[in-house]
Amino acid sequence: MAWTMQQDRMSYTADDLPEAALPPDREVKSTVVHRLRENPYTADGHIRVAVSDGVVELGGTVSSLEARQVATEDAFTIPGVVEVHNEIEVLRAA
Repeated sequence: MAWTMQQDRMSYTADDLPEAALPPDREVKSTVVHRLRENPYTADGHIRVAVSDGVVELGGTVSSLEARQVATEDAFTIPGVVEVHNEIEVLRAA
């Protein structure tokens, strides 16, 4: 499977899924971390992930603006994610 940047993405809100169907935050975090490690755009980054009530907070560093955008898009594709706050910094080449 080739990885590509998504131009359109699905996002979920708490109203879209019944309460019982929402995965726990720890499961969402695990899935986001796994997705970021597997994606070649973000695999080399140093990305921190925190999840609270379906809101994903991304921090750390990546090597390009494209990797930063992909991290946000990857997080949004995870069921149970209702919002993503991306505070990832892009390292500039020296």
